[in-house]
Formats: sequence, structure tokens, C-alpha cells
Amino acid sequence: MVMASLLRDPGIYDFDIIAIQEPWKNPYATTTHHPAKNKFHLCYPTSHIGGIARVCFFINKKIDQLRWRFEERTRDICSIIIDPKDDQQQQERLVIHNVYNPPKTSSNRQSVLPQVREALRQYHTDEQILLGDFNLHHPLWGGLNREVADLESEDLIDIIGDCALHNTLSPGTTTYEEGRSQSTIDLCLVTTGLIDKVIKSEVDRGLDHNSDHLPISTTLDLTVQQLKKEPRKDWKRLDEKEYTKALRHALPPLRRPLTKAALDAYTGEVTAAIQNAIHKAVPETQPSTYTREGWTEECRAILAETKRLKRVHSQYHTEETWEAYRAARNQKARTISKALRKAHRNRIEQATESPDALWKLARWARTRHDQSIGSIPTIQHPDTRCELEDPAEKAELFRDVFFPAPPEADLGDIENATYAGQIDMPPIEEKEVRTAIRAASPLKAPGPDRITNKALQAGIDLIAVHLTRIFNQSLRLGYCPNSFRASITAVLRKPGKTNYAVPKAYRPIALLNTIGKVMDAVIARRLSYLVETHHVLPLTHMGGRKHRSTEHALHAITAKIYERWNSGKDGQVASLLLLDVTGAFDNVSHKRLLHNLRKRKVDERIVRWIASFLSGRHTCVLVDGYKSKDYEINTGIPQGSPLSPILYLFYNADLIEQCNEQTDAMSVGYIDDVAILAWGKTTERTCEVLGRLRNNQFNPVTLLDPLTYLGRA
Repeated sequence: MVMASLLRDPGIYDFDIIAIQEPWKNPYATTTHHPAKNKFHLCYPTSHIGGIARVCFFINKKIDQLRWRFEERTRDICSIIIDPKDDQQQQERLVIHNVYNPPKTSSNRQSVLPQVREALRQYHTDEQILLGDFNLHHPLWGGLNREVADLESEDLIDIIGDCALHNTLSPGTTTYEEGRSQSTIDLCLVTTGLIDKVIKSEVDRGLDHNSDHLPISTTLDLTVQQLKKEPRKDWKRLDEKEYTKALRHALPPLRRPLTKAALDAYTGEVTAAIQNAIHKAVPETQPSTYTREGWTEECRAILAETKRLKRVHSQYHTEETWEAYRAARNQKARTISKALRKAHRNRIEQATESPDALWKLARWARTRHDQSIGSIPTIQHPDTRCELEDPAEKAELFRDVFFPAPPEADLGDIENATYAGQIDMPPIEEKEVRTAIRAASPLKAPGPDRITNKALQAGIDLIAVHLTRIFNQSLRLGYCPNSFRASITAVLRKPGKTNYAVPKAYRPIALLNTIGKVMDAVIARRLSYLVETHHVLPLTHMGGRKHRSTEHALHAITAKIYERWNSGKDGQVASLLLLDVTGAFDNVSHKRLLHNLRKRKVDERIVRWIASFLSGRHTCVLVDGYKSKDYEINTGIPQGSPLSPILYLFYNADLIEQCNEQTDAMSVGYIDDVAILAWGKTTERTCEVLGRLRNNQFNPVTLLDPLTYLGRA
């Protein structure tokens, strides 16, 4: 329970870096206990060679992530490399090595000192700090009166001499206490250039949470660039009366712009009015005291009593004081464990009271094993094999990977296409706009204009009429306002990847301006109505449609399999081919998509608007807080728009439809995933059917599973 109480101690929040040796082994996760996620990044070695990690760092989130990186070596040594404040500051890099050297009593023990020497040698041109639990005794650091030298300590002394290291603690400083035993086995060593920068380095009993190792607090006169946080609005403190007043005053007169430029200007005025109202009525968030969930008054009291008894024992060192302290320490562990267990059970109970809370709990259960740092590590360029550390270089690489030049599409079959029977749609009504605004998640990440859905919802009575006018004029002009096509591309990790040093382990999410997303949602709802009312998409195209889920797709396939197994006297065999489109949304051919929309009777005004929606898009790439310049994107459809899923259904509907025209095959689609089922008398026959379909119909896809044979058991 040492880490449970330590990481809930507000006294640690002013520390930039916390180095832990022998962190608690979490039986339910691959990392350690981390209740301070809002304050610290956990840097924990992921390699389990030889066992789980015995060292880790906690890095304060106030430090700019672009100025440091984590480097794991083995489970017993890891490093933090810190860059100076800026390019103008004459300050060398600082490298901190966190070390655990197993005691001589450990089974299968291997000294960590060879790895320590190698780590110091690698960064010999930089200033370095070597700290940790060395489990070695020597008068050089333990004092002349207390320590008997270990043979292995001579190896450490050689390293100290060769690398010009200096001990920041006074010789004989007690760093380990257990019963009547006291020794100095925890060290903090610095290179020569840091000696004059050490302000203090001492045992800090105020941070002692009853470990047998005493905490060492070291302060250096160094500057590391702090993270520049963008101001955030506290929507819980929204003054609705003031917000409505500001909106009414700032919104422009209702009008009907007749040109593209006029429409952009009108949209800009409405956007500015909302931004002005937000500025006046929504205060910025204020730093608040960290709530320590599960930390009760009983926990606080037993911790204080345990600390008091340890101070008494440190002063008198009697059998009685030791037993009193040991009993209190054990009681503290039981008390904290009970309190945290009760808090967790209360959280589970509360989660059953609402669907949102239940989904949050499910997300926590799914992601609790992932304690990864929010920053993106060094990325290897797939072509040059160069390792990229600079965020600007990473952003450019992700731009190239996420938005590649599209492959040349074969459009020969649509060159002379004609369209008939397109279904006209009436003008957009205000109630549609209101429905889309209310359905949006209130505090979802906004786009470049920083307007949240909550802002639209709070001012819906004043805003909806303006948006209705903008949307209808946008459709009449066949023009998507420029601000609707602006976005921020956030780079997110794909879960479950083993190597995050390659760009393919990440995916883009477009953060779009919310006013534009409202129009996207209105158009998506209209397309969905068209699909379900006029049946313009295949029935077996699931996903992105109402009342059609993964379960429906699986049921359609399994029902057909059982049907073919039971057909005729001897039944038939079935074979399943699973396919996935490579870079589905990113590689959509705009011309093919617009053709498919017209072919499937979509109103020409909506088609022209979608053509504008897809062209001239621009985005900046966000990497670790670094925002790149704007890039023009003229390929694919944006991931993050409510309109994109239904557009993709129209785009690949032909693949599903052509398969279902066969007498010995069927297909089921789920957004960009396609399953083709073939049946026949023999497996050879079904494979022949699947091969023909794959070669003729599915050139742009990549096989996930070449073939699954489904025969009777």
C-alpha cells in the first residue's frame, strides 16, 4: 500500500519526475498502480524478458511532452531523455537513469552494472543523473563507521570514476530502514556539469509512506519547458442567461445569401457570434484540488499515525517502538485496501444506474491495461528507415500516410452514364436542425473554431433558424461553406498493436467544426431515410444503418450456411471469404462515389453539395500538442463526419450487389468489411466461385483470411 498512499499525497504534485524502484505488481494489469493519471504520465517498461519491470518513472504532465522521451532498456534500468527549454538556451540534454540492482540474496541474480555502464557510455556527451536502489554497501557512500564493503561495490566505484559521477547525498545518509537495520543502498549520482546546479538532495521523511526505503528529494537549477495548455472552458459553469443575451446581441440579421462568398460571410458572422457569446458566458476552468477517490478520513488518520510511530522508532530504535510501528503499518495496509475496494464497488454500483456510466465502466475495463504515454514515440519512416523525433517531421509523415495520392481509378464504365428517377428532397426544416443539434454529444472534441455542441444546444432557440437558412442556401448553391471543410486531424493509437514505432499503428480522426457536423448529420439522416424507404442499397449491407448490427450480419451468414448444409439429400459445403478494404475511407474515389449516388437516385442538389463537401478540404495534423500547417486534402472522405459511414455504404454497394446476383454465392457487408459465402457440392467448386468473384469484382481489396471452409461437423 506504499504506492497507493504515495500517489494520493498532494505533496508529490510539485515534483517533475518521480523515479520508482520495485513498483507494486498489479495482478490485474501489465503495469503498476496509477491513481494520479490526471497529474502524471506513467513510463513503465513493457518488455517482460526476465520478468515484469522493477523500475518506472512518473512524469508530471505540466512538462511539455515534446521535450522528453522515455527509453526502456531492461526491466531493471530505464531512462528519461530531457531536451532543453528551447533552441536558444545553451543547455545540454539531461538524461536520467533509473536503476534497480537485485540484492545478492535474489535467485538467478544478474548484476545490472554492465547495463548501467553501457547506458552512461551511450550518453557520455550529455549531463546525466544515475539514481536508484543499488543494494551495495561501501564506506564511500555509507560512511566510515557503518558499512562493510561488498565486492561488487568496486565495480560501481569504477563506473563512478570512469564517468566522473558525484554523490549528491552526504556519506552515511540512511536511505533504508527495517527494524533496527539502517544502511545506505539508494544513491543519486550526477555528472560533473550538474554539481553546481544541485540546490538540495536529501531524504524527505515528509514523503515517507512507510516503505523500508526512504524517499530522496533532489532539486536542480534547471529549466524544462512547461506545457502550454490552451485555455479550456468550464461548461458546468455556463451562465445560460448571459449566453442567450450575448447571442441575441451578436447574431447577424437573418438573410438569404445568393452567392458562395455571401454564404461564407454569413456563416462566418454566425460562427463569430457564437464564439463571442462563449467568451462572455463560459468561464475558463480553474485549477482544482485533486479528488482522491477512495481516500477516506480513516485512511488519512491511520497514515498519520503510522508516520508518527515510524518517526518514534527512527529516534529510539527499541523493540517496543518497532512492534508498534509494524502493527500500525499492517493496519494501514488493511485500511487502505478496504477503502479502495469499497470505492471501486460503489463505482460499479453507480455505473448500473445509467447507460452512459455503464459504457464508461466498460471502456475503463477495456483500456485499464494500457498505461501508455499520450505522446508518440520515435517513428520509423517506412521508406527511408530514418527515425523521426521532431514533431514537425512526424506530422508530415502522418500526412503522407493518412492522405496518400489515390490510386488511379478505372472509371471506364461510368464515362457515358445517364441517370433517371432521382428522388427530390424537400428543403431542410428547422426541426431537422434541432434534432441533429440535440442528438450530438455535448462536449465532444470541437474543430478549429472551438465551438462545442453544448454551445449550439444552449442557444438552440436563437441559432437553429440561422443554421436552417445557411443549410438550405448551401444546398441551393451546391456549395459547402469553407469553414465546414476545415478540420484538425488528431493522431490516435490503434489499440492492441505490438509496435508503435511505425505509422501504420496509428489512425486519423478528423475534428470538424460542429456547425458543419450538424449539416452533415442532417444530410446523413436524409440519405438514411432514402435508403430504408426506397431500398436503394442491398439488404445485406449492414452497419451504419438503423436496426442492423453485427449480430444481424452474423445471423444472415450462419442462416445461409445451415440452409445449404440441409439442402438436398447430401447437403452442400460452404466456404467463406473475408475481405477488408485497405485504407477504406482514405482511398474513396470521388467520381465513383458521386456516380453511385446518382445511380441510386439521390437528389442532384445533395450530390452537388457532397461534391463540394469532398473537394478543397484542408486540415492540420496534431501530434503531441504540435499543430502543423494546413494541408489541402482532395482524397477520400473524412473520418469523423456523421456523413462518412453512409457515403461509404453507397460507395461499395456495387460489390455487395454484384455478389448477391450469383446463384451460388452471397455477400454481407459491414461498412468496409465484406464476407462472401459460396456453396456447392465440393470445396473445390466453392473455391472456384470465390476465386472468380475475387478476381473479377474485388481488385481494390486485401485478403484478411484467404479461406474459411465450413463443412458439417
